[in-house]
Amino acid sequence: LTPFNQVVGGALTRNPAEIREGFALYRGLSRHIFDSFEMATRSFKSEMAVLDPGKTVDESIGKSISSANFPGMGRFADWLGVAARIPGRFLKAEDEFFKQMNYRAKLETGAAREAAGLIEAKKLDPKKMVDYTDGSKTTKISEVEAFMRDKIKSAFSSDNSGLNKDAIDYSRDITFTQ
Repeated sequence: LTPFNQVVGGALTRNPAEIREGFALYRGLSRHIFDSFEMATRSFKSEMAVLDPGKTVDESIGKSISSANFPGMGRFADWLGVAARIPGRFLKAEDEFFKQMNYRAKLETGAAREAAGLIEAKKLDPKKMVDYTDGSKTTKISEVEAFMRDKIKSAFSSDNSGLNKDAIDYSRDITFTQ
């Protein structure tokens, strides 16, 4: 809804930059859906947030229902704890999915805005193709796309938590977890 508000607000105020920003957010949301789903799956399995760890109360409390807290019950206490935490796991995975999508979309919007400025200053050439290595695969992409991917990649730590405070704040606002 936020990108729509930006597009409509930009149209009403005749602000083309706002309109571009809204459409860039839509583009980012659609491009990062699978990465976001992967991180949500990781969050569901680990019972911990990936992008913004330590933000929720249940992460600081830990696993209250476990064999460590109920030694006489053994593995049954662990099983019971897992069963009791399933609704929380789904909630955390859903929150992670939307936070990831909006964090990545905000990063892409900023990278696109910065790339547009560099193109205008003739520091980036959108027609120039470069080799880009992402993991083990090397592909040819435009210099602009490589710039944007590097900007997005640099906004994540080695454990995939977010480093860009503005984008983190945006994702918290969107998911109502300020």
